[in-house]
Amino acid sequence: MSQNAVNGFQIKPTGAHYDTTSVNVYGDYDMTDEPFKITYGHSKDKRPDLKQFLIEMLCVDRNIPLFGATRDGNASDKTLNNELLSTISKHLANHGLEENAFVYVADSAFVTKDNLEKAKATTKFISRLPATYNE
Repeated sequence: MSQNAVNGFQIKPTGAHYDTTSVNVYGDYDMTDEPFKITYGHSKDKRPDLKQFLIEMLCVDRNIPLFGATRDGNASDKTLNNELLSTISKHLANHGLEENAFVYVADSAFVTKDNLEKAKATTKFISRLPATYNE
């Protein structure tokens, strides 16, 4: 479906933006064989009393999603960025982009030693330095 949007609107996916958002839920969730875990995590809404799960999305020009997934409620943006860096070239290659033919835009959770090391060889990126960054 995203390939149809990229082709139909003649979008050039040279910039890829990645972010996550948490979704708060109420009630009991004792699901078996669940693809993701609804649990307590770092609440972006400042609601540590509620359980949550995360939605991650990789979008290109005009916010066309190329990739999305539902993740555990306690998943870390830092870890999710690192996982995506391992597969981003594959996702974008499916849309006609060669490796290093795009700019990865991410929030400050991207800026970790591991993520910077992984991105150094293969990915151009733009991010804001977190307040905890110390060079």
